[in-house]
Amino acid sequence: LVRPEAVRRLSVIQLAGLLEEDTTEFGMGMGDMAFNDVVEYFRQLERVVSQEDIVSFEEEYRGNPPEKSDLISFYHRFKGDLADVIAYIPYAEDDDMMRFRAILTREVQEKNLRPYEAFNAWKLDDQTLKNTPELMVPKKRITTQENNASFEALRAKIQDNRSK
Repeated sequence: LVRPEAVRRLSVIQLAGLLEEDTTEFGMGMGDMAFNDVVEYFRQLERVVSQEDIVSFEEEYRGNPPEKSDLISFYHRFKGDLADVIAYIPYAEDDDMMRFRAILTREVQEKNLRPYEAFNAWKLDDQTLKNTPELMVPKKRITTQENNASFEALRAKIQDNRSK
């Protein structure tokens, strides 16, 4: 049996012009290229993601329209159960729950979202909603470099105190 996923991947490689059409039904014939050459070609197309890329994406994502769009999408997917929703929002932490509740409560009140029964336990009362800004994003996480720098500063301070 030939797996459909293997056939799809092989056809993508063929479309890229990397393989001849003489592939076997098992995907083993590789034309003029060896399998490792094809793998290496596609690896070169992909960029390695760095810690800085991840931090940069988080800063662009949190508190911005893509996050709100994902929040609304997962609200519908999980029919208002925020315990499930928060697990699917990138970079979401417990500190974000109040902000998410405020966003969704406002959307439900403005009739932009269907008021799912599961959300009734999560929605905010009017007074709390007034005091919760929608764009309140918890303070930035400390990066590994910042953490290392503050550790070094603390260590230097401790050593300085010991020498006194």
